[in-house]
Amino acid sequence: MNNLIQELQTVIQFLGVNRSMVSIYESGSYDNSRPLLTMFARQLEAAGIPNYVSTSVESINWDKEFRIEALAQVRNKALKPLYMDVESVSVNRTIAKFQKLIFLNDVFFCAADVLELVLQQSNSGATMACPLDLEAYPTWQSFYDLWVARTMSGDILYNAFHDYKDGAANTSLSKQERWTLRSKYWDRKGGLDLFWKDPIGKLRASKGLPVQVYSCWNGGIAMDTRPFYDYNLKFRTAYPNECKESECTLFSKDLWNSGYGKIVIVPNIIVSYEREKFLYFRTKWESLISPSEIVKPMYSDLLSVNTSLVVSNEIDWQPIPSLVRCFELPSRGARYINWIDMQMIDPSVDYRDFYE
Repeated sequence: MNNLIQELQTVIQFLGVNRSMVSIYESGSYDNSRPLLTMFARQLEAAGIPNYVSTSVESINWDKEFRIEALAQVRNKALKPLYMDVESVSVNRTIAKFQKLIFLNDVFFCAADVLELVLQQSNSGATMACPLDLEAYPTWQSFYDLWVARTMSGDILYNAFHDYKDGAANTSLSKQERWTLRSKYWDRKGGLDLFWKDPIGKLRASKGLPVQVYSCWNGGIAMDTRPFYDYNLKFRTAYPNECKESECTLFSKDLWNSGYGKIVIVPNIIVSYEREKFLYFRTKWESLISPSEIVKPMYSDLLSVNTSLVVSNEIDWQPIPSLVRCFELPSRGARYINWIDMQMIDPSVDYRDFYE
């Protein structure tokens, strides 16, 4: 929480006090988040910064709640000021009071990286831009948001499962054997081969360029607010017969089906959920900085790039993938994703047409 408050203040000062609004939703914390946020709200008010800081002693009982439904509701509560602003939008609903949204999970981040994320989202022409949320261990690194992120091939960001053969589950193994392997699903031997089925994306990442993806969240986003005003976009859970995937994956799916499917990952921006792991990546990143050359991402040695390909700085925007891999969180009270069984779904089927 200290990191969030400190870095967020720097972001606000840079963007402009009179151009910023802060919304924070907290509930059920077991640390000192609540009193810190109360003090932060007072500081914002004293500085004349509009804010919606909501705290609550209530906590979510994950053993009884459907996780995705509960998380969608929490995210929508944080976005409440954005939805309230619909009445102030012009008649043609194209010019909103809020033009940009920065939405952060409880991750460790640097203010400069958040500002870079906003810049890359604007300059690339993307609707939404995500960082990379990485984890570091003594002998290996991993990408955290595997459940949400999908490349333009429709697949997970890297081949994390030992029983995958060319991206397909090895059906010669029994379910128990597959589960045993997937219980250790980070591929520690193979390294962090990001964008493993997306050669163009891999090459762009190796050059530190934004990479178009089907979906991402990765600890936070910067995005254009027009989808909220044009389509009253909200986080949601899956409709009947729809794959029960993350509310963040469904958010990306709804962006695509609303005509706002320009989504990118900015590979040079790293966040992490633990301070020590975040500092590890920041230290490694700073050690690579050289004023005389363009620095590749810190994991560039883990990317086996096809050097015969050529990419430009501008993104050649591709249409929605024909099929996307989906792993479900199947039931109320479930905490663990079903990594054993997966579906290949058509993401262009917009279930909102049937249920809204």
